[in-house]
Amino acid sequence: MIILINFYNWQIIKVGGPEGLEPSTSDVLGMALIELNKNYFEVNTLVHDAFLISIPTNEFSERLEKAKKIIVQAAERVVGPIRVGAQIIKGNFKQEPDIQKDYDEIFNEIQNYKT
Repeated sequence: MIILINFYNWQIIKVGGPEGLEPSTSDVLGMALIELNKNYFEVNTLVHDAFLISIPTNEFSERLEKAKKIIVQAAERVVGPIRVGAQIIKGNFKQEPDIQKDYDEIFNEIQNYKT
């Protein structure tokens, strides 16, 4: 299964200050990515403030909770406690209807151009 794990109530979405002392989103994401890799997670990509990961179905519940715990612990080391959420994607991902319509139109144009 594909899981999108993201931060909730994120209060530090900024770039570190000129002295480089302020934590930034990238600090938390970097630390979390290192730990996810150390724990053998298949991280497919980074999407803004979220990781897109794949988890085998037979390990789903246990591995999802482990991934969320890793991300929370990374944030705690950098900025303090945060909450994380997960969106489970079991098949082809569909956007909200109005956004999906735009996506479909763009994709159709690309397909038409190729042919």
